[in-house]
Amino acid sequence: MPTNVRDLITEHDFLWNQNANFRAYAQDMSEFVLPRKAWKTSIRAQGERIKFNFLYDSTAIRALRNSASGFYTNLTNPVTRWVAFETLNKEFMKDLEVRTWFRGIEDTSFATLGQSNFYNVILEFFTDSIGFGPGTFLMLEDARNKVRFEEMPVENISRVEDASGRLSAIYRAFKLTATQAFQLWGNKAGKSVLESIAQKPYDEFDFIHIVKERHERDVSKKDSLNMPWKSVWIARKDEHLILESGFIENPYISEVFYHDPRDPNGFSPTMDVLADIKLANAIKRTLIRAGMKQADPPYMLPSRGFMLPLNFNPSATNYRDAKTKNDDLQVLPVGTGKSFLTQEFLISVQDDIKDGLFSNLFRSLQEITKQMTIPEIQRRVADNMGLLAPVVNRFTHGALDPMFTRLFGILSRRGDIPEPPEILRDQDFTMVYLSPLAKAMKASEVGEIEAFLMDVQAVGTILPQAYDKIDEDKTIDVLSKMRAITPEIMRDDEAIAQIRKLRAEQDQLIAALQAGQGVSQIAKDGAQAEKASAEAGVSK
Repeated sequence: MPTNVRDLITEHDFLWNQNANFRAYAQDMSEFVLPRKAWKTSIRAQGERIKFNFLYDSTAIRALRNSASGFYTNLTNPVTRWVAFETLNKEFMKDLEVRTWFRGIEDTSFATLGQSNFYNVILEFFTDSIGFGPGTFLMLEDARNKVRFEEMPVENISRVEDASGRLSAIYRAFKLTATQAFQLWGNKAGKSVLESIAQKPYDEFDFIHIVKERHERDVSKKDSLNMPWKSVWIARKDEHLILESGFIENPYISEVFYHDPRDPNGFSPTMDVLADIKLANAIKRTLIRAGMKQADPPYMLPSRGFMLPLNFNPSATNYRDAKTKNDDLQVLPVGTGKSFLTQEFLISVQDDIKDGLFSNLFRSLQEITKQMTIPEIQRRVADNMGLLAPVVNRFTHGALDPMFTRLFGILSRRGDIPEPPEILRDQDFTMVYLSPLAKAMKASEVGEIEAFLMDVQAVGTILPQAYDKIDEDKTIDVLSKMRAITPEIMRDDEAIAQIRKLRAEQDQLIAALQAGQGVSQIAKDGAQAEKASAEAGVSK
């Protein structure tokens, strides 16, 4: 079925109008928490200054910055390996060839992300999510760096979700100069662009990019017009179809901070504390005015007698008409309210803002010290993770999982990932996140297991049979999974069985020696056991 450009523009305009209230809301929030992005309902002229018309208190600005940096550092830290790959069937991970193959994928993935602009864009993704609700970026193949990322301003994006709450379409409006459009599409850019390119190359034009699920396609064909995701680029002024193609994976990575089934834009922490943010600004303004009045108070003047204008600078001289009475120049009494109470109230409101934007939470995680006891650390982590767990889960599964899936697809199609081992044919794999936030989410559960094992130990001192209830191998496997321990340090079942067999043989030799068995036989058995131990790499 041929693409009807006018219908697609109508769809975009309908969604754009639906988002008008959200853009106005985002404008209000950005003026108080993110003034560098405070052009949600207007167009910023090049070089136009950041607006601080309503700002007297910058607590929210710093708290948002610290919170975004906290997610960046504790979830996607560029100096650490913060994700690993493994099969859904954990039995396959016992194979050395499988573990080595996955390790190679991880090395290639992190090298690719490191040489791209991913870490710049992901910080803006966290900033937008905390500030406005939705965060979106575009992930495309790149001839130089394999992949490149583009931040998507929230005012340019209309999100569409399916009945299950999954992202099903992105409608994006944006501007390009005639030169930029011609560089991207050449003669396909549209009549208006081609007419402008010679005389007015820097005139801007409106464009629309739509990516949506393609429900009607021939799955037997591998061309771009039959891929799972439909991609359409439109020149709005000419209602011209520039390019129609497709993607195997959705190139737009988009997620919201708090999900709302009735609103695809979701909600943000800033919305929760916007009243406090405005209150803090009002209090700060009052304190500033009070301080200025006390430092430079108003004066009460006689209606006649002084030569105007009066000079209130230090050591200034003012003259009075000698024929008039000697009226006094008096300082007007200013407010005598207890400003320290207002300051205490302001500090309380500022703390509420920091708590609401999770700035204090990340600070408390940074303040964990070696002097704290394990229960203290576990309690602090558990309390904090109770607030962050839903958000971390949404960021990892809603944004990072699709990003890595697309990255894996791009690298595979480029030939940068070798063929998997034979046993992994038709096997699905998953991501295991190793960042501090991902590990902290499981810390409380680990603490429960450790506490349980201590209880078993207490019972075992009286009833030794209690230890029989615990499967030591499964316990280690569960704990290593919860703590996201790299599988490279874990022995496989075959090596463990060999070690335990040799240990049992050595125990038998010792028992035989104690029972008085012949020395020659013991020496013979001992030599054989020692040789086997050396071959297995087991120390005595």
